[in-house]
Amino acid sequence: MVDTEPIPCEVCVKGISFGYNYGARTCHSCKTFFYRSSVSMAKYKKCKKAKSCYTTEPFDWKCKLCRYQKCEAMGMSRDAPLTKAMRKASQNRKMDKIATMLKDLIVKDSKREKKLKTFYSLDDENLESILKSSRRFRKIKKVPGQVITSDEWAFQTIFSHITFLLSLDFVRNMTIKDKKVIFVNKALEFTYFCELWRTKKEGQRMLVTPGGTTIYPDELISIFRENPKILDSICSDIVETLYELDITREEYCLLNMIFFCNPVNQDISDNSKIILNERFNLYGKQLFLYCQAKYPMDAPARYGKLMSLFGAIIKKTSQLKMLFMVLHMNIPQFPFRKKLWTY
Repeated sequence: MVDTEPIPCEVCVKGISFGYNYGARTCHSCKTFFYRSSVSMAKYKKCKKAKSCYTTEPFDWKCKLCRYQKCEAMGMSRDAPLTKAMRKASQNRKMDKIATMLKDLIVKDSKREKKLKTFYSLDDENLESILKSSRRFRKIKKVPGQVITSDEWAFQTIFSHITFLLSLDFVRNMTIKDKKVIFVNKALEFTYFCELWRTKKEGQRMLVTPGGTTIYPDELISIFRENPKILDSICSDIVETLYELDITREEYCLLNMIFFCNPVNQDISDNSKIILNERFNLYGKQLFLYCQAKYPMDAPARYGKLMSLFGAIIKKTSQLKMLFMVLHMNIPQFPFRKKLWTY
């Protein structure tokens, strides 16, 4: 017959043990007390009963000094090996934290996508004016079947991503000067990645506008008519990689933030560098934990493959910038709209 009698806590005795915690059978209350005391490095000095509150009856449950000494006497230690149940509980807490963060990012990005699909604007604002007030950007509701040119789509996608990122607390805490530099350096990269993700999500193999038109102006296509390979590779190579990885929405959201927060080679204040570095490490850690939960047997390899997208995207966006430089050199009078990566 199995003994089902509850086991009392080895520290306070009055509580019911729910398993081993830091090396002793304890209740939730004593587990939490020991954790908080050891983390805060609390030094309890006062005892009204000559440090005998937990050795004589009736016990004085309010004496923190004796309670902490009882914890140590029962073998409790922050270095004690975790039981299987404790490891599982710890993992569940981490995943709950990831889930909360991901939910917020996914909701914000979904709103961005919805606005991008349903509204457009003919305003021709530069980055500085948008950073001062994105509300002044007049939006017009799209009508069914409306075709948006590649130049208009590029402008609107960049604008949608900038307003999305400006809604994040850590970005709002930066100066306008630092925001300018960051968006000039990063706008094309994270916009390009998000458009690649949209392409994969819609089941397409080639990056095009939602209306199905090419992302390149006709004039640029004409210049590279004899050698279209570079145009096609920018629109398809990484899309194929996303299919091979079968990248999830959660991975996309975290990678998008990792790409944006990489603080390398940016002429910004030390405070903004610290903010970006902290966020870069945070999102990187959350991505690895996500990989551990979803791909437990292949987490390090999965994480490495996802992070390798960073270098591929930088290479392709550099090529994209080169293409438009060639267009400007060949057709100086080409009517570019003001791009939001310019001041």
